[in-house]
Amino acid sequence: MNNPFERLTKARRGDVSTREKQWQIVRRYVVVTGILAMAMAGPPAVRGESGAIQKFNDGVVFAINGQYLKLEVCADNVIRVAASPDPLFFSRKSLSAGERRDAKTKWSLESESGAPVLKTDALAARVDLHSGAVSFFDSDGRLIVAEKADGRTMTPAIVQGENTYHVRQEWMENAGEGLFGLGQQQLGLMNLKGYDLDLWQHNGTVAIPFFLSSRGYGIFWDNTSYTRFGDLREAEPIPAAQLLDSHGRPGGLTGSYFAGENFEQLAGNRMDPVIDIAIPSGATNANQLIYPGLPADGDISIRWEGDVLPSETGDYTLETFSNNGIKLWVDGALVISHWRQGWLPWWNVARVHFEAGHRYHLKLEWTKEQGMETVQLLWKTPSHDPNTSLWSEVGGGIDYYFMYGPSLDRVISSYRQITGPAPMLPAWTFGFWQSRQRYKTQQESLDVLTRYRSLGIPIDNIVQDWFYWKLDQWGSHEFDPARFPDPDGWIRQIHDKYHARLTISV
Repeated sequence: MNNPFERLTKARRGDVSTREKQWQIVRRYVVVTGILAMAMAGPPAVRGESGAIQKFNDGVVFAINGQYLKLEVCADNVIRVAASPDPLFFSRKSLSAGERRDAKTKWSLESESGAPVLKTDALAARVDLHSGAVSFFDSDGRLIVAEKADGRTMTPAIVQGENTYHVRQEWMENAGEGLFGLGQQQLGLMNLKGYDLDLWQHNGTVAIPFFLSSRGYGIFWDNTSYTRFGDLREAEPIPAAQLLDSHGRPGGLTGSYFAGENFEQLAGNRMDPVIDIAIPSGATNANQLIYPGLPADGDISIRWEGDVLPSETGDYTLETFSNNGIKLWVDGALVISHWRQGWLPWWNVARVHFEAGHRYHLKLEWTKEQGMETVQLLWKTPSHDPNTSLWSEVGGGIDYYFMYGPSLDRVISSYRQITGPAPMLPAWTFGFWQSRQRYKTQQESLDVLTRYRSLGIPIDNIVQDWFYWKLDQWGSHEFDPARFPDPDGWIRQIHDKYHARLTISV
């Protein structure tokens, strides 16, 4: 039989129909050769009605419901789970996970009640041959976590003109479980269970698709595209029909608009059916675009009050998107209180329990002191799906690593095994860093270092923030010779005379 993998490489890159035909050959080839290999080797350890099972040196591949599922043994406590319509997905080059498998790990494939079970000394992974769902057990047979029976979905999509999939994996809820991680979020949350996160890099937000469970396991989601954790529904404005103003009239909340930031000079009131202000920085008469009675510019403050009448019992998520200062009370309890830079609006979230048909008092206060005017109030009604979920916008398949401790130290060690150890930073980076909005000239930063040394205060690093380029060359990152006449000499002086380092903020 001719090897279709060789023929696949000969298909012209621009000929989609030819490539698709070759992929069909590859898929048939994998299944047929897997069945032939098992026939020549004798009876397989397990066979399922829904397709073939083939055992390799590093794990097992199952053909289930038109997809291929691979369990790859990386260590006795680490198993990679990958699924795709295309079997070559299993050998894709990852941007995060390296070739760090422990080839010495002993494992076996057994049958329990007609289901295949991959076993190591620390773990057992059981596969449902009808749904393809994987369940993980410890060495004593106790369930750790299980995939939802229909929780692996791959939806064909076109993203930036390319055919791909939206991919999603769901795991069944464990009662009382805490979930932690997923990077650095500015939401004030520790236990992420029951909350929803968008994982994407942002100014102040770092996305790391890895979470830990209080049940002693971790999951590393090996996908670098835009990813969402939890409920995929978007937050929406609270329906105006479910809002009552401060006089009990339906249709919105009462908005009170004040000049100044301390709610002292009332400019006027009105009913607001939705709270959604987005005035770009620098807009002419920005305050009057919000409310005609406000002064054209300067500080302002707004208070919205009234009641919400939920139509469904359950846990709701209240979300604000704002800059400057924001506070939200529900029945007198302060549930959101945050201040952000005027140029960096972001989300705050609060989870509250509402009973259908009950009235709950809302009070939202926002002050604008600088930058653009931005404030929103949204909510998500109760979710009826308590399972743990990760979704990514682009993927050729599902790809994640299950890591078991049960100590969390061992889970973290396993994450380092797969992604590689983080190098230790040089000693000077752990010292004191001096930074301000910016130093306008090279001499300014040298004067600061002179002062620190004269006072005997240790300093290891000084940061040159933005706008060191010419006034009319925004973002060029070339030093303005009028203000930074000798960048090389400046940096040498910082190193040699002041024994410090320089960091450039791009």
